[in-house]
Amino acid sequence: MRHNHSGAFLCILVHSTQFFLQFHPPTTTQFKSLNALQKMTFSLQKLQSGQKKEPKMMYEMTFDDYFQHWEELMTRAAEWLMHSEQFYGLPEHERLNFFKIIWAVWRRVERNSLSAKIFGQRCLDEKLQLISDDMVMQFDNFEVDMTEISGKSMKEYRRFMRKHLHLYFDIVVRPCLEWNFTNTEINFALSQIVWNYASRKLLGQTLQASDAFLSEISENLHEYYRNEMRLKNYAPRLAVLMEMVNGVLVSGKNGKK
Repeated sequence: MRHNHSGAFLCILVHSTQFFLQFHPPTTTQFKSLNALQKMTFSLQKLQSGQKKEPKMMYEMTFDDYFQHWEELMTRAAEWLMHSEQFYGLPEHERLNFFKIIWAVWRRVERNSLSAKIFGQRCLDEKLQLISDDMVMQFDNFEVDMTEISGKSMKEYRRFMRKHLHLYFDIVVRPCLEWNFTNTEINFALSQIVWNYASRKLLGQTLQASDAFLSEISENLHEYYRNEMRLKNYAPRLAVLMEMVNGVLVSGKNGKK
């Protein structure tokens, strides 16, 4: 089945709309006892649990095959979001508008941070990025026929996007490696990024939900540093984490989605 750009995006949106209507977060006592940041961390760990430690290196792929992996990641983004009570409580149309704004940045940050965890320094040195649970690619040595969705060959697309996409290796991968950020810290950063990203364009209930959610997870992170990591001075660590968040947000203003 062939997809053009608008058809591919529409397919994702239809699928996501159905998902938002059908998915409900866990109702177990254990899950309900978690704080907001713990719930997001629980969700992402579950979604990433099938990741292979030695995925197959891919050098080329048809767009249809690439799109299937893309769509799977969008479903994961939607499920992750639905573990937030504030997001789950938004009206359906606001959830969908939110998702349309953040899905691309969520995918990039999630893929880069997980790639750093799987490959360590190799991720930065070789510019490795996970495609799926069992596939990885090296950005400069990977070919997908992009002409149907962008009117550009992969070579042209790579040249066009190279600077922006390579920024993520410095903004996300490098600090993840240097500070060995935990799953909790990554989920805090990812949450900060997507809610701030969406709040730039959405008002009303979304803005109110954003303020409440970000305030709650900030307190959760402070508790995590004090009680679980047992850090007396976590200010330098938090500063680097927020620098990563702000770096992604600034790149989102200047780059393409």
